[in-house]
Amino acid sequence: MTALKPSPASLFLFDLESTLSGKLIVRILEEEFPLAYKIHEFSKMTGLTPYTLRFYEKEGLITVKRDQNNIRIYDDRNKEWIDFFMHLKKTGMTIENIKQYLVWWYEGDSTNQNRLDLLKKQKAIALKEMEQIEEGIDMLDHKIEVYKTRIENSQKN
Repeated sequence: MTALKPSPASLFLFDLESTLSGKLIVRILEEEFPLAYKIHEFSKMTGLTPYTLRFYEKEGLITVKRDQNNIRIYDDRNKEWIDFFMHLKKTGMTIENIKQYLVWWYEGDSTNQNRLDLLKKQKAIALKEMEQIEEGIDMLDHKIEVYKTRIENSQKN
């Protein structure tokens, strides 16, 4: 994983040092900046394909910076957001509702109640789906036992 240097538009911190010859040495303190990744590196980090990352950008789910060559540059903030909204997706939340959540997030604290309501609604949906899955698993367990018993009985005869 290789980190990219901050873009010229970034704010830099410099370590200035004079040499014996009087020349000035300038070192950029890169550790002050979040790491930046190209799409293929970021794809490996997230487990999402480059196609999916571009789709999410096109849909407005992630905002990606670009370097001077117009290459997408992802950072740790993008990773945190993707981790969060992938959890939302796992609960069955639609892309449309995730977009709405993001709009409200950008609008700030005045939308806290809206976000809370959306998350509560999604939790209720996910719990209902979990209940249905558990019922299905119970049925599977029952059928597994039925077939085990049949096989055991047929081997005894």
